[in-house]
Amino acid sequence: MDITPSSPVRVLAVDDEEDILDLYREFLCPEVTGSKLEVTYCKQAEEAVAIIQEGSASQDPYSVVFLDILLPPGRDGVWAAEQIRAIDPRISIVIVTGLSDIPPEEIVKRVPPADKLLYLRKPFAAEEIRHFAYALGEKWKQESRLLSLQAELEARIEEAHAELVKANERLKEEIEERKRTEQALRESEETYRTVLEANPDPVVVYDIEGRVLYFNPAFTRVFGWSLEERLVKKMDLFVPEECWSETKMMIDKVLAGESFSGIETQRFTKEGKIIPVSISGAIYRDKNGEPVGSVINLRDISEQKCLEAQLRQAQKMEAVGTLAGGIAHDFNNLLQAIQGYAELLLLQTKADDKGWRELQEIARAAKRGGDLTKQLLTFSRNMESDRRPLDLNQEIGQVQKLLERTIPKMINIELKLADDLKIVNADPGQIEQVLINLAVNAKDAMPDGGKLTIETRNVVLNEELCRLHSGAESWHYVLLEVTDTGHGMDSETLEHIFEPFFSTKEPGRGTGLGLAMVYGIVKSHQGFISCSSRPNQGTTFRIYLPALEEGKEAPATQSTDSSCRAGNETILLVDDEKYIRELGEQILTTFGYEVLLASDGEKALEIYRQNGQGIELVILDLIMPGMGGKQCLQELRQLDPQVRVVISSGYFPDDPSMESFKDSANGFVTKPYDVKQLLAVVRHALDDNQYKQNP
Repeated sequence: MDITPSSPVRVLAVDDEEDILDLYREFLCPEVTGSKLEVTYCKQAEEAVAIIQEGSASQDPYSVVFLDILLPPGRDGVWAAEQIRAIDPRISIVIVTGLSDIPPEEIVKRVPPADKLLYLRKPFAAEEIRHFAYALGEKWKQESRLLSLQAELEARIEEAHAELVKANERLKEEIEERKRTEQALRESEETYRTVLEANPDPVVVYDIEGRVLYFNPAFTRVFGWSLEERLVKKMDLFVPEECWSETKMMIDKVLAGESFSGIETQRFTKEGKIIPVSISGAIYRDKNGEPVGSVINLRDISEQKCLEAQLRQAQKMEAVGTLAGGIAHDFNNLLQAIQGYAELLLLQTKADDKGWRELQEIARAAKRGGDLTKQLLTFSRNMESDRRPLDLNQEIGQVQKLLERTIPKMINIELKLADDLKIVNADPGQIEQVLINLAVNAKDAMPDGGKLTIETRNVVLNEELCRLHSGAESWHYVLLEVTDTGHGMDSETLEHIFEPFFSTKEPGRGTGLGLAMVYGIVKSHQGFISCSSRPNQGTTFRIYLPALEEGKEAPATQSTDSSCRAGNETILLVDDEKYIRELGEQILTTFGYEVLLASDGEKALEIYRQNGQGIELVILDLIMPGMGGKQCLQELRQLDPQVRVVISSGYFPDDPSMESFKDSANGFVTKPYDVKQLLAVVRHALDDNQYKQNP
């Protein structure tokens, strides 16, 4: 059988007999095999193992070994076979021996595996040796190729497995990333929903057709509809008819991709109430940028509108008050001359003298004019007040007795007074005016009878309530409520009720200053007043007066002797009005005083520098051009800390600093002068041994 390998086969022939080696050379020589075999020869087991070791380390290892069983000295073929097998199990080993007494199977069993160990007896034929060489070499090559293919396949499988593992890892990462993205999206959606639901302003989400997809709890709280009621429905029903034009404009803006904000309009609630709102809106798009709906924010601005109205009303009242105060001041100065000269003439005449009665009428008319200016000054909060710790319940009890005698019997007066009512710092006379004016208005509102209720209680205004009342501060207040069951007022009337000279009464019935005085008195007491009324449903006035802090006393008031006592001291009279100076000079000189006159603060200081030791009292006008009374008093104190000063004015600005200024003086006299009051205040200031020091 002729088997020719496709490439040379490396063969190792091992035998200690040279003759045998020659046979190998003859049978396996290149000339005979056609260079298909590459044969190496050796005689010893150790040498054979070394050759195999060297070949195994090269790129072209041995594939067949012909191995003699008996090899001197001491290392036999079996040992060599074991070593070769350990180096490369693929090598085919052919045991060659001339021993006939050793069974082949015994030799084969000593060098496993048996399928890789063959047996050949000497002498062997050329065909046998060549057959073994070719067949075993080709078998080795096939096995090597198979192993190589297997290794390559395993490598590819390993590579494919590695790629698969990587792909699996990437897939896992993508899955995890998608999970994280979905979770983040869910969390984001939940966050946005939480934000929307926590938003204090109503928010509505519409689809592109204007149907409701969502609105937050604030929408339900403000407008009344629940989401279940309006889901996938339009909200046309909450747009008032007169607001449709601006609503259409907002819709057009959103559909055009434009946002808008701060548009003020009105909306219906579920109950049909109209509330003012400020609307902002924008379109929202899907992930592809396509518009899919709109988000609308509606802010309830009812409170804001209320505060704006209060501010406008307060500014209007302030402006009117300033005007009224200025007019009253100038009018007061004119009345001063009329009333003062009339009283001087009355002091110099008797009841049976000619003209005495006319003088009295002039004095009375001037007095009534003075009362009118006081009402105007009270409204403008420029009237002097005599405040002291006051139990409002006690004052109401005294006024009740007066009202029961003056109000018709068909009006029932009911008192609801708190037992533990706090004390207020108030002028009893002005509080009496407030109660009487409110009671008179209530009486006029109930011509056919009704009920007048006066109620008091302690209240604490928190920040939310303070926002509803312009100028209010968070504090303890005493609430005075005066309620009638009369014909009430409409909203237009309510806007003007505190304005001076505004009246709904017939001409000749009242001056229109009653509620203006009430307003001014309450404001001058650092309180505030509100009124609620509806036609045919009665009226309620609520007056809040700050409670007096516990342990804090109100400033004591000064009592004056009403007698017209004379004197001989030197008095410096400072006033910018000539006829006031002349009147004051005549009154004081009539009763024995020596009078120096100054027309302004600068002149007063000059006179005091020249005559300071001889001037025992300064009557100082509060309101003067140039250097006013306040600055003049400060300059006088610097010249002489012991100077005695009486402040004179019919107009007292609503300025907290004026209180300390007034307290630093030795007295206060109002204009127009009442002769007896002026003389009493002057005498009290001159007789007071407790000189006031400059603060």
